[in-house]
Amino acid sequence: MNGQPAQMVTLPSASLDSVGHFKLLTASVVPRPIAWTSTLSRAGVPNLAPFSFYTVVSTTPPMVALTLESSSAGGLKDTQRNIEETGEFVINVVSSDLAEQMSHTAVESAADVDEFRLAGVDPAPSLHLKAPRVAEARISMECVLHSVLRPGSDSVLIGEIQTFHVAEDLMMADGNIDVDKMEVIGRVDSRFIRVHSAFRLP
Repeated sequence: MNGQPAQMVTLPSASLDSVGHFKLLTASVVPRPIAWTSTLSRAGVPNLAPFSFYTVVSTTPPMVALTLESSSAGGLKDTQRNIEETGEFVINVVSSDLAEQMSHTAVESAADVDEFRLAGVDPAPSLHLKAPRVAEARISMECVLHSVLRPGSDSVLIGEIQTFHVAEDLMMADGNIDVDKMEVIGRVDSRFIRVHSAFRLP
């Protein structure tokens, strides 16, 4: 950077199709955290899938939002169907040592497939929910469904966190979490990024 403003390309959103919107959004809203979301179907089948359109929406009560696209067939993804039918889900934080296992669950599978088994991770019981959490995850959050919004092509599912599960070695005396120990991963366009070089500013 030499202090000079960059030459810009102006792209009105109305001139782009959905693919163009997706490419620009996923490269501009970065890095995106990954919500490795576990649910349980009404038939009792565990489901596990990662979503990177995910953020905090409230601290009191603690609430998060997942944005889910339609399935490739145009209907609801198993995750959304399970959440809407059961009213609960668990968000598991993805550390770099779980990246490969997480990637196995990014592919659409049949509704009767146990994606915990597919990924090679273990289900652990939640405290208040029937939906399991990922035993290997260093942080998990049990959520109950608060509301579902459909502002556009995608659905926004807002969940209220009932319980936090945090690995003991991550908890610091001041109540903060030592994120550096986890080496969390996120998304930048279609790639992944490790968060391992955080810095502070005065």
